[in-house]
Amino acid sequence: MHAEIAYLFRHALLRDAAYQLQLPGDRAQLHRMAFAALERVFGGRPPQPGAATARLSKGFEPHGSDAFALELSGHAGIAAEKRAGSVDLREARKLYLRRAAEHAERQVRHAEAVELWKASAALDSGRRRADSLYRAGYAALWTGDLAGAEALLKRARSLFLRSGDRLGDAWVSVRLSD
Repeated sequence: MHAEIAYLFRHALLRDAAYQLQLPGDRAQLHRMAFAALERVFGGRPPQPGAATARLSKGFEPHGSDAFALELSGHAGIAAEKRAGSVDLREARKLYLRRAAEHAERQVRHAEAVELWKASAALDSGRRRADSLYRAGYAALWTGDLAGAEALLKRARSLFLRSGDRLGDAWVSVRLSD
């Protein structure tokens, strides 16, 4: 029996009520299964981008899952919450969140990209957090939010300097001078 046949809800309230009736562990298992199925359908897990890719958006290889990366990130996140020690799911959540942000940028949805890059930064630390904040600041420039962009870029600069990444600091300087 397929899930689409077994659980077809005509109204969102009924669907949400049925979802809330599931025990948290069962919900996490359902999200884990949905994540695994979707990942298989879209060609497996895409490669991790390098730091230069994160900063420059060059060398980013599109993947079949990119249009659904936000949903994949959500499923991985919920599945990981209820399964302590699930490093793979937490890493998958971060990967797909970054890919969703990248996809939003490539689709010229800069306001959405800002929020996704900020969410990505919240899950990371060190240089990866700095890269995400840099990308959020750069996307904010495209939305016209100069004050927001400046604040994000300054936060990124602080993290780059703290981690000894002078190249990252130089990229921030370039963007702040735009």
